[in-house]
Amino acid sequence: MLAARCHFWCDPWNIMDLCLGSAVWYTCSDDFVATDIDQRLKDVGYPLRFVVVAWAVDTATSASLPVDPMLLRLLRLIKLFRLLRLIRKVKGFDSLYIMVTSIKASFSALLWSTVLLFAVLATIALVLTTLVDVYLNNDSNPLEGRLRVFEYYGTFTRCSLTLLELTLANWVPASRVLTEDVSEFYTIFVLTFQASMGFSVVKVIMGVFLQNTFSVAANDDVIMMNSKDRALQTHKLKMSILFSAADINGDGRLDSEEFADILADPMVSRWLSAMGFDTSIMGSEDTWWSDHRGALGVPFCDGKST
Repeated sequence: MLAARCHFWCDPWNIMDLCLGSAVWYTCSDDFVATDIDQRLKDVGYPLRFVVVAWAVDTATSASLPVDPMLLRLLRLIKLFRLLRLIRKVKGFDSLYIMVTSIKASFSALLWSTVLLFAVLATIALVLTTLVDVYLNNDSNPLEGRLRVFEYYGTFTRCSLTLLELTLANWVPASRVLTEDVSEFYTIFVLTFQASMGFSVVKVIMGVFLQNTFSVAANDDVIMMNSKDRALQTHKLKMSILFSAADINGDGRLDSEEFADILADPMVSRWLSAMGFDTSIMGSEDTWWSDHRGALGVPFCDGKST
């Protein structure tokens, strides 16, 4: 049934017709956008191209698709990804925006990582398939063993999939087929492959992949602004707690005596030093308090005073 439904797509002439119709549709749509209606009506070739496009669409839709056409309607769900544009404006979605930005930034690194990994695996698969072919063509070997080896390493496609399994998944069953059925000398190959690919190449690819992804995400303007806002809010909260604890008389301002009392606590002094304040200058009335007119107010908590 599936072969009958796919018969249309197996005919090269049908594929050529659809390609021609797609090319004409592209030029027709480009002219439709670039020209006005008067020029399109005067163009004799435009109706002809419209007929070709209509014929190509009718030919494609009349063919039996290998999948249910109703499933194609699920592609409308892609429109929901437009909602991701709103997450940068919602305060509570900062983490989600970072994840989405990191995923988009990882596409380039993912492409080259995949190309490098599959190029190495394809080269090894060609060599390994050639070596195993000697065992498969030897009629003196047990049929059950040859079928098992063929299942894993019989063709280039099977061998490539098996090597990918050796690299990223459960490598024991596939390696046992080589060592138990073909030869024990393949133990050296398995151990070397695991040491070079599983522990070296894959880890390096993952490290470069993560480093490139996080680097691009860290340089995003929205993420930098959100991080700066969060740091400022944290600073305000911490300094407000310090201000409330040091303001003994409750007048909303700290004079030099009140601040000296709170600064005398070694824990508070070390905490301010960790926040980036020079406590030795802050405790000097002549050099620092004179710049603040002998008292500190709310701007000190907002990070507006230095």
